[in-house]
Amino acid sequence: RGTVATWAVATLGGRWLSARAQELADLFGRVAGLSPRITPTEDHYQISKNLFPPSVRERNWTLRLVGQVERELELTLADLRALPSVTRPSTLMCVSNTVGGDLVGTSEWTGVRLADLLEAAGVRPGANELVLRAADNYSDSFPLEDALREGTIVAYLQNGEPLTAAHGFPARVLVPGIYGMKNVKWVQEIELTDEDHLGYWQVRGWSDVATVKTMS
Repeated sequence: RGTVATWAVATLGGRWLSARAQELADLFGRVAGLSPRITPTEDHYQISKNLFPPSVRERNWTLRLVGQVERELELTLADLRALPSVTRPSTLMCVSNTVGGDLVGTSEWTGVRLADLLEAAGVRPGANELVLRAADNYSDSFPLEDALREGTIVAYLQNGEPLTAAHGFPARVLVPGIYGMKNVKWVQEIELTDEDHLGYWQVRGWSDVATVKTMS
């Protein structure tokens, strides 16, 4: 009886909290000046080293997993779409964003868990770093432990639609907790290595760790 009563209380309590949370979210949605929970794609910030985004055609694009792996993989966009997908909100922020700045946005991203791709490729012992290379010759890196996080994905949809050219079509990598410069757009190669790689912004003095700092 005690177990049943505890379950009933927990269930009712959970429903009550969920309802109150939804009411609060609805209230915030009506407050003038507050940002929406999900940023419309056209309003989502984008930063690039390029004056114009690279022109990447789906029929010519593949994503390669190479380096210290047991099996090199080469996937088309159709291959990615055919794999089990996840959809989750993820916030991106530029490392140069200021408190109250607009270089931050949250989208619903759909893609394939990077951990699933790494499992399919087979990570060799000693590999501890991922180097990402993009179609515009941009590169950056992050630790293997970040790649294995539940929220790290290779995304091909933003807010339910294919990525725009400015946001990384046909695919980009989303890594929670690190600044946008390491969430590489137009990604076409992921290399497993045991050496630290200094990417485009790191050789120019920006953080290699790039952990997002809490701000209001």
